[in-house]
Amino acid sequence: MMNTELMKQKEEALKYFQNVESNGGRILKYNCPCCNAELISNVPTNKKDKWDSLVTCYECGGRFFYVKTYFRIAVKKI
Repeated sequence: MMNTELMKQKEEALKYFQNVESNGGRILKYNCPCCNAELISNVPTNKKDKWDSLVTCYECGGRFFYVKTYFRIAVKKI
């Protein structure tokens, strides 16, 4: 069962991504490499941009690294 802190993080994340999308941003789905949950995140709107970051899954609390481009989100468990 999800603890209270993860539930709060998930709620905040989903609200943020909904706001991004409603303001013209791009959102893609991907799977967490720790728990395989389907997650969403914003990605660059410029096809030439690439973003990377260390992330905490809002479903399981696992940490992983991702690289986001206009077309996809590549993940790697750390």
